[in-house]
Amino acid sequence: MNGIAFVTQPIFLYAEIESYLKNLGAERTKTTYAVQSMLPAGIKVAFSSDAPATAWADPVNPFVGLKSAVTRFAYDGTDLGQDQKVNMETAILLYTKAAQEITRIPFIGQLALGYHADFIVLD
Repeated sequence: MNGIAFVTQPIFLYAEIESYLKNLGAERTKTTYAVQSMLPAGIKVAFSSDAPATAWADPVNPFVGLKSAVTRFAYDGTDLGQDQKVNMETAILLYTKAAQEITRIPFIGQLALGYHADFIVLD
């Protein structure tokens, strides 16, 4: 690892696409939050949410952020850069274990004896 950590919120690209397109343009927006390029470069990456501070983000629903990270499409269907999408397993790890490794908050980030556990079961 090179000492760099990047924590992003995939929901921003999904929900705020108009602002990104206006300020960055379509091509630069597709390379914004280039997680799939950062991971093999050794950059520590984690996903997060600032809900409930962001009024439109549901603080107990991680699925919109997961959807954005896995599909790299905005709410209106805008392509957010298909080469930067991650698979579901990676997205969940970036929200959990990777976030714990970066923040170093003890007893979170994985299901283990003695750890705090908020977990989901996906079918």
